[in-house]
Amino acid sequence: MTRFEDLSNEIFYEIFDYLDDIYVSKTFSDLNYRFYQLIHQCCLPVKVYLSYESVENFNNHIPNILAAFKHRLQSLRVSDCFFLEKFHFNSSLIRLQALYFEGIQYSSLVSTLLTCTQLPSLYYLTFNCVENVQCPDKVYSLIFSLPVLKFCQLSLHSIDEGYEFVFYDFAISPIERLIINSKCSVKNLMELVSFAPNLSHLSCEISNSLLFSDIPLVNENLTNLSLKFDGVSFDEVEWFIKNLSSPIQTFTISVIHDRAFLNSNRWQRILTQQLPLLRKFMLEYYDRRDDSLDDDVIKQFQSSFWTEKQCFFVQQYYIDKHSTNWRRLYSTKPYKWKTYQFNEKSCSTSESGVNLAYEVDLHHYQSIPYRFLRANRLILSQGNPLHLNEIFSHFSCRQLTELIMSDERLRLENLFSLITHLPNLKNLTIHPNNLILILPQTEIRRVVFPQNHISKITISNRSSIQEIQIVQRLCPFLQMLDVEVDTEQIESIIRILLLQRINRQNSLSTLCFRESQFLLAEKLKKSIKRDHCFIYYFDQKIFLWLF
Repeated sequence: MTRFEDLSNEIFYEIFDYLDDIYVSKTFSDLNYRFYQLIHQCCLPVKVYLSYESVENFNNHIPNILAAFKHRLQSLRVSDCFFLEKFHFNSSLIRLQALYFEGIQYSSLVSTLLTCTQLPSLYYLTFNCVENVQCPDKVYSLIFSLPVLKFCQLSLHSIDEGYEFVFYDFAISPIERLIINSKCSVKNLMELVSFAPNLSHLSCEISNSLLFSDIPLVNENLTNLSLKFDGVSFDEVEWFIKNLSSPIQTFTISVIHDRAFLNSNRWQRILTQQLPLLRKFMLEYYDRRDDSLDDDVIKQFQSSFWTEKQCFFVQQYYIDKHSTNWRRLYSTKPYKWKTYQFNEKSCSTSESGVNLAYEVDLHHYQSIPYRFLRANRLILSQGNPLHLNEIFSHFSCRQLTELIMSDERLRLENLFSLITHLPNLKNLTIHPNNLILILPQTEIRRVVFPQNHISKITISNRSSIQEIQIVQRLCPFLQMLDVEVDTEQIESIIRILLLQRINRQNSLSTLCFRESQFLLAEKLKKSIKRDHCFIYYFDQKIFLWLF
């Protein structure tokens, strides 16, 4: 009989490659001498993810592990500001190539980027700043000073969209791919591009500030351009394209609320005359569903010109989280997009087959058009609970790791059915109404909850201590809870959960209270022992890491 330890070292390394290295070290290092050697006496790169799940072990395990792995650390993902205060970047991290900051304050971002200039191998950087900033050029200047950076994806929202950068201290950057998930003026964008001569891929949202500028966008290596326009006219966009002095081969454009952009003949002329090297064009247009759209407008984009370019247009209706009805007209098949939204009652196209979107949002899902083989995030906005089996037959259930239930009509029994069929579900977002039993006379304490490994729950609306306790019973391995509660209840809820934690009645390590006040956070710091938890406040949220 073959035992686990009979496997070769190569197979173990293959297995470890699918796991976080902090978890591997904590789990296997003390098993025996062989595993200790496998983990600590090799030169393979190390990948570390520090999240709310890591808080419990940070003080006891993680600093020692990071110190042991510092010469092998290849990538670091940080999801909580708590860790940045404890982590120091310096030139000893000779193999650190990739940094991911999933949420970071402006001050922490600046101080971190200042130290990142010492990293000799950092070529990949992505972050999302949780605050509006006054001087974004400071951040861009630090990014462009990173000596070997090749890829950068950032979300940096400025208080003033018309803010003009100061470029006197900018260095020539080796960046090749730049994705800006926030608004930027054309003038600033063109200046930025001039400091990145190797740039080949650029993605950005153009603000509604004056588009015309005397500065052309010149870059000999820029071949892939993706732009979003809001409040910018077609004339300005056409002027912008005419001033492109770059060999653009792939051009993606997204616009909203301006029918002028639905002029097929004008697009044909622009693409033919101004972008002669273009191989791939994608247009995405949004407007309100209640705005009438002539069928002839859509037929314009079904001519032989678009067919020959393999550019096929689909019209789709959907409802956003604010219950606003939207129409989307876009090119290429839906599986080309990372997200897919479906509304059976209003979809104007007959669609079927396989869809490769990672995120799927379903409205009125009695009949689902595709099989979603790659989806890991499912949003149930509205539907019929009787047709949940339709979901199980159209999704790879083991692939789904996140479920967002925006449909308030779904009840606890429906949630049980979903959890039972989704064995790898980790993140769950629910409404308090989802915790109500269909049969109200049934006592909740007698309910048998399905087995699961959900580690994070977000309750989307204001909830009570009773609902929190139901969630605890539902998810015995729960580590992070994100809720909104009445201010006067917060302290008592914390004390109950802390007591349960001390008595090992729950596994919670992180709490987040939304819509909270700074003064409340300061009060909690004084009233709750520091050896029990660490309290942090930003963006109207109170974070607590429980020890």
